[in-house]
Amino acid sequence: MFADNLRIFVPALNQGWPRMAFLVTVSLLLTYLNYRGLNVVGQTAMTTTLFIITPFVLLCILAAPHVEPTNWLQVDWGSVKWGTYLNILFWNLNYWDSVSCLAGEVDNPSRTFPRALLWAVLLVVASYFLPTLAALGVSVDSADWQLGYYGKVAQQVAGNWLAWWVVLAAAASQIGQFQAEMSSDSYQLQGMAERGFLPKCLARRSKHGTPTVGILLSSLGVVCLGFFSFVDIVEMLNAVYCLAELLEFAAFVRLRMVAPALPRPYR
Repeated sequence: MFADNLRIFVPALNQGWPRMAFLVTVSLLLTYLNYRGLNVVGQTAMTTTLFIITPFVLLCILAAPHVEPTNWLQVDWGSVKWGTYLNILFWNLNYWDSVSCLAGEVDNPSRTFPRALLWAVLLVVASYFLPTLAALGVSVDSADWQLGYYGKVAQQVAGNWLAWWVVLAAAASQIGQFQAEMSSDSYQLQGMAERGFLPKCLARRSKHGTPTVGILLSSLGVVCLGFFSFVDIVEMLNAVYCLAELLEFAAFVRLRMVAPALPRPYR
C-alpha cells in the first residue's frame, strides 16, 4: 500500500523491478528500526501519527463549507463490490489482540492497555468517519473513489499543498502499520520459543533486547507478499486471522479452566 500510494507521483512504482527494489529497501529500513527496539518503534509511530492525522484534520475543516449533506444519503448499491468491501473492512478493524504480544515489554499493562485501547478506538473511528463524511459531502460519484481520492478532494478544497500532504500521509500510515505488525509478530515468535513451542533460535535477543530471528522472518515474509496484489493479501490475512482467533479463544477457555491462578500481566 505504501508503494501504491506513492505511485500517484512516481508511476515507475506501479510494477516491475523499480517497485520490488523500492519495497525491499523500505522493508530493510523499517526492519532496522524494529531491531533497535520498541522505544525507537514507539517514537517513530508517534512522529508519523502526528504527520498523518494533521492533513486529514485540515481536510475536514477546509471541506466543511463545500459539503452537501444530501450526498451522504446517495449510494449506488449496484457498483459496490461486497466481497472486496467486507474483506477490507474486516482487515481494517482487526488485530486489536496483537497488542497482548507486547505485554511483557510494557510497564503496568493492566492500567496502560485499557487506556491505550480506548484512545486507539476513538482515534480509529474518528480518522475513518470524519474524513469520509467530508469527502462524500464534496463528491458522491462512486467513480471518483479510487486510490488517492482524498488527495483529489484536498486539491479541490485547498490546493496542491494539501493534496500532496494527504497522499504522503496515507503512504506514511503504512509505515506505522508495518512497525506494529512486525513488533507483535516477532515478539510472539520469541515468546513461543521461550516456552518451548518453537525452536530455541527464535528466542535469541539482540543487544537491544529485540527478537532478532523473528524480525528477520517477518521482514522476509513482507518481501514475499510484495509479489501479490493488495486484495489477495487482505483475503489471505483475513483467513489466517480467523483461524488464529479460534485458536486463541480455545486457548483462553482452556487456560482459565486448568490454570485459573496463573499469573497474567493483564486480566
